[in-house]
Amino acid sequence: MGTSRYGVKIRKQETAVLKEKNKRHPCPRCGKPSVKREGHARWVCRSCGREFAGGAYSPQTETGVAARKALSGKKE
Repeated sequence: MGTSRYGVKIRKQETAVLKEKNKRHPCPRCGKPSVKREGHARWVCRSCGREFAGGAYSPQTETGVAARKALSGKKE
């Protein structure tokens, strides 16, 4: 476990965030589940080599998805 203290709730939240951060995510270019976190908000696909910015703990954030939709003009 990390450095969180004082309570079950915060430790469970930390565990969930770390699991999300450390799992392999699908690449937006090639689709293979080979995207790993290289640094704070920096993600790299180990298959095709694409490097992109995302969230601190996941490659796509809810805000980023909403902004991408707004810029492309798509409605859902």
